[in-house]
Amino acid sequence: MEECSYYYCNRKGENLPKCEYCGEPFCEEHLLPKPPSISDFLKKYPEKKGHPCIAYVQYLREEEMKREEEYKQTLKELL
Repeated sequence: MEECSYYYCNRKGENLPKCEYCGEPFCEEHLLPKPPSISDFLKKYPEKKGHPCIAYVQYLREEEMKREEEYKQTLKELL
């Protein structure tokens, strides 16, 4: 029996789904990854579903870097 990895959740279950970024098990309510942040976390993510996921932040950064590189490449081709 697994336990949800979200720190305030005590839900347990068989074969809980795993976060595709950090690999930790979470109940359905907390499975959605969110970037961990203290400053305005509740404003950006007012719904209680999800969990703060550092691995998700890395994924977002990598995706942003890819978009920036594609943008730069497109500009080079146009000029």
